[in-house]
Amino acid sequence: MQFLKKHITELCFMLLLCGTLWGAVQLIVSGHIFNGDFALYIRQAQSIQYGDMQQVFSDMQEMIAHSTYQRYSPILYPWGYPLLLFPCVALFGINYFAFKIVGVICLVGAFIFLYYHPILSKERFRMSVLLVLALLTGNIFYWGYVNSVSSELPFFCFLMFSFWTMNKLYVLKEQTEKRTILYIGLGILLFFTAQIRTEGYFLFRVP
Repeated sequence: MQFLKKHITELCFMLLLCGTLWGAVQLIVSGHIFNGDFALYIRQAQSIQYGDMQQVFSDMQEMIAHSTYQRYSPILYPWGYPLLLFPCVALFGINYFAFKIVGVICLVGAFIFLYYHPILSKERFRMSVLLVLALLTGNIFYWGYVNSVSSELPFFCFLMFSFWTMNKLYVLKEQTEKRTILYIGLGILLFFTAQIRTEGYFLFRVP
């Protein structure tokens, strides 16, 4: 009974994660709706496998140049999300279920980083964080992204990962070898987050 009382929030969090994972997988349907950016993301992921990134750039440049409306798409998207899709392309080819599972994993990962945030994970914040996560889980806005090949959920995950790492550094007041490694890792992480969506550049401190 004492163990249950002590770890009740962790148990609730684990149930929330399992429910999120199960619900997200159940929502996945075959194929993809015919809009959005999914085709270019997948083609860029394929180009990593085949080594024809320049060909993708040339094809997109020509297609946009001959389109009536030339601002409907960038020539290329940042390479962060295609890099996340690349293992799926290499292992399964064009498999939309595998691509969408990347989003599901990122959604669960974002919840984990938020719950175990170095500041928010303190005992007095645990129930509040759990309530926020429960509200996020019940928000259909997030569920809508589960069934599409898009960069929103990966960006959400790496954004939370970046905040987790930044606050981990804040907690480590003294300059130690561990802190130096975290600084290096944070730089790489921030750069990769900005390569998923360009909004990630707002994470960089501007003088």
